[in-house]
Amino acid sequence: MPRFRPTVEKKKIYNWAGKTRNLTCEPLGEPAPRVEWVHANTVLKVDDNFFIYHSERSSTLQVSVLDYLAQL
Repeated sequence: MPRFRPTVEKKKIYNWAGKTRNLTCEPLGEPAPRVEWVHANTVLKVDDNFFIYHSERSSTLQVSVLDYLAQL
């Protein structure tokens, strides 16, 4: 079976304190690529700031930026 590298479109997304933003990756490749979200050389795990949704051909990282000043 032939293998093909995935193609990934890169773009900047901005967010601010107290808001949530979704980042979606739809890589194309055969066999279907596996997606891992990485920040500072660490694979991201689900926690208070991050939630990950996987589907057959895409992966979405939901990022919540906490507003620490509002908690004071």
